Amino acid sequence: ETSRQGRAITTTPPTATAPTAAGATAPELTGAQPCEEPGFTCSTLVVPLDHSGGAPGGLPLAVLTADNVDAPRGVLLFLTGGPGQPGLPSAARIRAALEPVLEDYRLVMLDQRGTGANALQCPVLQEQVGTTDFDVPTADAVRDCGDAIGADRRFYSTSDTVADLEMLRVALDAKSWTLDGVSYGSYVAERYLIEHPDRVERAVLDSVVPHRL
Repeated sequence: ETSRQGRAITTTPPTATAPTAAGATAPELTGAQPCEEPGFTCSTLVVPLDHSGGAPGGLPLAVLTADNVDAPRGVLLFLTGGPGQPGLPSAARIRAALEPVLEDYRLVMLDQRGTGANALQCPVLQEQVGTTDFDVPTADAVRDCGDAIGADRRFYSTSDTVADLEMLRVALDAKSWTLDGVSYGSYVAERYLIEHPDRVERAVLDSVVPHRL
């Protein structure tokens, strides 16, 4: 479940102020500014590195939101795959693919933890795996990757991403939303549905990664 691909070179999470596990600070989007892609606003959501509160620090996640705030069917969160694929670079392509429904929905995308500007980097493992889910890296590459990331690697699981998404929903002031997940994104959507079934209006799962309870 650990994110394994990305672009930027960061093996330790950046320091940021994050809401505590006790919820003393409500999650919010900060630093809003127009994105390079017209019609979208880019912001930052700071989430705890450790959602249990046992370890300090936070992770700033890049978030892209369409500007049609009053879309009649609410928020559509599109989840990219990998694991390790950032969301924001795909915004133009996803908007073109979903154009028939985006008058009704407000498209939202994010760089999940471990991707984008906060990407985990394991060059040897990434070279061995490439862009396929079928090439298995060597045991040495996996061990070297774990050593490079260090003890914080335990904070990059699907469960952590699900907790991030719930904070994003609250920050968007959305009582519920629609999920669209592709490949690994379908697995994240499934896990979110299990944790928060009352928060999902509908879900679209593409190139499904099966979930076993």
